[in-house]
Amino acid sequence: NGGTGATTAAAARTNLDVMATADVNDRQLSKAPSNGLYFDGVNDKITIPDNALLSFGDGAGNDKPFTLTGIINADDMTSFGVIAKYGSGASTREYVMSVNSNDKLQLVLADASGDNPSRVADVAITAKEGTDIHVAATFSAASALTAAADDITLYINGVVVASTANNQAGYGGMSNTAQDVTVGLQSSATYAEGIVRSALVLNRELTAAEVLRLSINNVPEVADHW
Repeated sequence: NGGTGATTAAAARTNLDVMATADVNDRQLSKAPSNGLYFDGVNDKITIPDNALLSFGDGAGNDKPFTLTGIINADDMTSFGVIAKYGSGASTREYVMSVNSNDKLQLVLADASGDNPSRVADVAITAKEGTDIHVAATFSAASALTAAADDITLYINGVVVASTANNQAGYGGMSNTAQDVTVGLQSSATYAEGIVRSALVLNRELTAAEVLRLSINNVPEVADHW
């Protein structure tokens, strides 16, 4: 609504059901939005055209901080993609926040060679299926590339969760590709099943206090790009 990117022909807009009529702008303090988009787990996704503001690497090893957050309500938590800039080929990959095939929250960074440092929550969140949860992943970009995963912090409902870093020695930094950002898609053909109520991309590492406030209020700081 109000965007300037390419539009989709009305005849092709057959998926993505709005969950509450006339309720799309339901953002307000102390309340998560009651609206949302339902993803069927088969082929539903939101595509956001590529923009330099949505990339946090340059392919030359100069990664920048960022934060990804969302409010989800999963019918099936397994392989639930929240926010990704991650195509099928190595040259199109940048990052993905999702629940992986082991039902654990993760943030994966990727360079053009296919090296993927990641951080994965130590506890599966299958039990949270059917309930609204706020998930977030922050990246500080403070360490050397070989320790990039150490700079990732994962949150569930505003609280830091124990997680394990997976660093790869060959990681050369995220690229700045022409890949679209997607909501509801984990990889090239793995789709989310359930509701996404909110999805935010911010161009800095939020503090723990900010993530907690965001999980309660669903309102980012007004000066941020998201």
